[in-house]
Amino acid sequence: MASLQGSLTARSSSIAFKSAVSSTQALRAAAVSVQPRCAAAPLVVENGVRIRFTRMGRKKLPFYRIVAVDSRVRRDGAPLEYLGWYDPLKKEANLNAPAIKKWLSVGAQPSDTVGALLKKAMKTRRPQRTYHSVRVMSTEAAAGAAAAKARTALDEMGTKGEFARKESVYRHWIRKGGEFEPEAGRYHLYVSLACPWASRCVAALNMKGLTDVIGLSVTHPTWQRTRPDQDEHCGWAFAAPGDAPLSSPTGHGSFGCDGCIPDTVNGAKFVRDLYEKSGDTFGKYTVPVLWDKQKGCIINNESSEILRMFNSEFNHVAANPGLDLYPEDLRARIDAVNDWVYPNINNGVYRCGFATSQEAYEQAFGELFSALDKCEEILGRQRYIVGDRLTEADIRLFHTLIRFDHVYVSYFKTNRNFIHEMPNLRGYVCDLFQTPGVAASVNLDHIKVHYHTSHPKLNYYAIVPVGGPEWWREPHDRAQRSAKQ
Repeated sequence: MASLQGSLTARSSSIAFKSAVSSTQALRAAAVSVQPRCAAAPLVVENGVRIRFTRMGRKKLPFYRIVAVDSRVRRDGAPLEYLGWYDPLKKEANLNAPAIKKWLSVGAQPSDTVGALLKKAMKTRRPQRTYHSVRVMSTEAAAGAAAAKARTALDEMGTKGEFARKESVYRHWIRKGGEFEPEAGRYHLYVSLACPWASRCVAALNMKGLTDVIGLSVTHPTWQRTRPDQDEHCGWAFAAPGDAPLSSPTGHGSFGCDGCIPDTVNGAKFVRDLYEKSGDTFGKYTVPVLWDKQKGCIINNESSEILRMFNSEFNHVAANPGLDLYPEDLRARIDAVNDWVYPNINNGVYRCGFATSQEAYEQAFGELFSALDKCEEILGRQRYIVGDRLTEADIRLFHTLIRFDHVYVSYFKTNRNFIHEMPNLRGYVCDLFQTPGVAASVNLDHIKVHYHTSHPKLNYYAIVPVGGPEWWREPHDRAQRSAKQ
């Protein structure tokens, strides 16, 4: 007999279901418990979508994946979203019901086979305005389901070998009078100082003077096996200074724990633990993570939104409330800069490094350096990327540039030139690094160790380059750019 497990999640509650089914019985469910949970943000859906089966690709296993695909692209194109799996022999399935129902609600058309399965599997009582996932699996199938779910950015590829980063899924906002109040001591930030997305949040935390308001944990830079007895996933692990060194996922190297800060809130060993504690079903365990200690769940894992919340929502308890990284009169210009810096530079280096086809790599390479040339030209006439004031656009750009010469040029093959060979960008990086609060968000050892030890596909033996000088500590004349305006 297989067992049915799942959860119904409203904004602040979840209902777990358990039931027994056979190959001939209809699925039945009964609510047995209620526990606090945070709901994930709704999906953005598109037209022309069809839900269908695809082979999971594992040898000697009869599993099929259930996916949402765009009917306008060829059949073997990349799915828009994975919705679960199905074993036709055991008649067992693991279905992400919230996602499936959202696709169906906007007109997605299931195939006949999938439609029959959904009609049977999703006959569960569902309170109004809730989201639920129905899980039908035997004990033997549980490990296979987890393996299919857990993943990293290296798994996010398009149809032509291009890296296609997925959006973050936890998008709650902290604001006065809202569900999540901006209170001192209530929130905790989990980061890796190797990660440029997380590091921008640390910079904002420091610059706004929120280090006594919001707690901080820093992971070890080297990914570790998070569930070695369950799946192949590797991800962020917590450690403390003085702990025994860790090796790469392939067992090579020995990398110390200096600069790490353990999880003092949940006692988690891995970032994955935090996601699972929040009832995650997405399977990508990224940093940053902004955690609500009061509700015991993830609030947000989108770095750009965390940065803005730190900038505006905690001024009443911030040590530096006068700093505004997103001033109202510059918002349109900041957004416009972010719109081309993100895809071409912030994500552009990853599009180069994670590409699996020459075509995808060369396209990303060209767009990256066109954007860097644009930055070089802009910074030749003004101090900051938006004008004469430091803004969030500078923080977002900086954390890619600071990693460029020591990592991206060689590791991601972005080798047209170094940043230190572009005089305006070189001075700009020096200027930002020496801005109070920013240097503490940069840990070059963590940066080099993470990239060169965490991706066995790219660097199996975890050899970490020695690297050149930290030229961003040298004097600069960037203040003169403001005087010229």
